[in-house]
Amino acid sequence: DGQNWVDESDETNNFAPPTGLHIEVRPPDLVIDSLTPSSTTVGPNEPFDVELVVRNQGTATARYFYVSLYRDLPQPPVAPQSGDFTRYLGALAPGATATLTFTGVTYPTPGTYTLWGLADSYAQVVESDEDNNYAPPNGQPITVAPPDLVIESLTPSKTEVAPNEPLSVELVVKNQGAALAGAFWVGLYHHSDTPPTVGSPADQWRWVGGLA
Repeated sequence: DGQNWVDESDETNNFAPPTGLHIEVRPPDLVIDSLTPSSTTVGPNEPFDVELVVRNQGTATARYFYVSLYRDLPQPPVAPQSGDFTRYLGALAPGATATLTFTGVTYPTPGTYTLWGLADSYAQVVESDEDNNYAPPNGQPITVAPPDLVIESLTPSKTEVAPNEPLSVELVVKNQGAALAGAFWVGLYHHSDTPPTVGSPADQWRWVGGLA
């Protein structure tokens, strides 16, 4: 009789339970279980992928939030903070995980970079712990190193020939760098008193589509 419309013999016993019922509202808690790049050493502008696994370790559903990837930060990202790559998740139930793949991640220049992931990057979800949304704990190092092409061997079929007598030459090219070399040309110089330099016109050219 919340509006007190009824005259009762006892107006003091209309409520229950005697001491009230305690309801605990536990919010979601978003964490990044793993951040896995397809490669940790790449060349300048060489694209790679990053897989992020997001988990809701709370007891309530997390709704409408973003997950961001940061190519290089000196310290962990803190929401709200825009990322270099961002994906949207509509909902994540308690205990559930979502796997997101960010493609085409690149770095323009050689160096060492620190990659991070952040769940709820725009701080849209009220969580039980707002400080555990980033991963890895110390960031993921990514090394950007250029390739290094060398001629490992040059082997002519003959070392003595008659005038205008043809011979074949086998060249073995090696990439001793840490990153993929894109397409390039290999030149053969029939006669030169000094070692050729980049851009010197060769007598013969061969195309190489790339070298790991």
